[in-house]
Amino acid sequence: MEDKPDHLLVLVHGMLASPSDWTYFQAVLKRRLGCKFLIYASSCNMYTKTFTGIEGAGKRLADEVMEVVKKTESLKKISFLAHSLGGLFARYAIADLYTPNASSNYSENLSGSSSTKLKSLSSSNRGLIAGLEAIYFITLATPHLGVRGNKQLPLLLGVSFLEKLVAPIAPVFTGLTGSQLFLTDGKPSKPPLLLRMASDCEEGKFISALGAFRCRVLYANIWLGGEHRPFGEKMSFPSLLLGPWMATNTWLMWSIAPQFCQRLPISHQKQPKQRRLHRTNPTYETQ
Repeated sequence: MEDKPDHLLVLVHGMLASPSDWTYFQAVLKRRLGCKFLIYASSCNMYTKTFTGIEGAGKRLADEVMEVVKKTESLKKISFLAHSLGGLFARYAIADLYTPNASSNYSENLSGSSSTKLKSLSSSNRGLIAGLEAIYFITLATPHLGVRGNKQLPLLLGVSFLEKLVAPIAPVFTGLTGSQLFLTDGKPSKPPLLLRMASDCEEGKFISALGAFRCRVLYANIWLGGEHRPFGEKMSFPSLLLGPWMATNTWLMWSIAPQFCQRLPISHQKQPKQRRLHRTNPTYETQ
């Protein structure tokens, strides 16, 4: 029993991606974290399935996580590490997996699983995710506020006219997900999905689910289109297009894995505020 994993780490890829995007991550995490972690790369939303809408992808992810939990009775803890659009899928999924307390009804839904999964938070009011103690929720370059305006798309060079023009066209290429990212899926009686996900509502306990985790970390691209350039970086046409965005995006993917490992095992002591702020500031050279 000692060699069996007790902590499930779910890796969620982004748009038009697949579990293979996490190959490097998995290798590093398995080597550093050891056998106590079950590192699982989600495969339920590969490639064009990411265009079917955030809620549909989130529910598929929730079902996939539940299947993993049912098959591994030794699990007691759960964490999520999601990249880009996968962060929104994960946020929707945890709302679907969230339960306010260790109720008997929820444990019955985990048929075949051990009741010991619910003991770790018996005296806590944070709630459970998939019947497990929620530890880390980490997103990398996730558009939590959508991509409408504010120079979110590098190919549009921050031109407001182009950004307004793309919004109604996006669903043609990226389906329901595109309209949700551009906040055009709302109705007079119903706000856009991303706005609904900013609070607890009938659709899901989105904020309460996030609050169930001991630690929530957001890593983001900090400069785009020539603004907030790293020291010594020169302005060039390629850097105005995909250079900055792609470089920082790739840097996040390849550098967070070792940082994540260094943060474990989790300390129960409260950390000072200044140590909780995570701001990435990569420095690199362009030709």
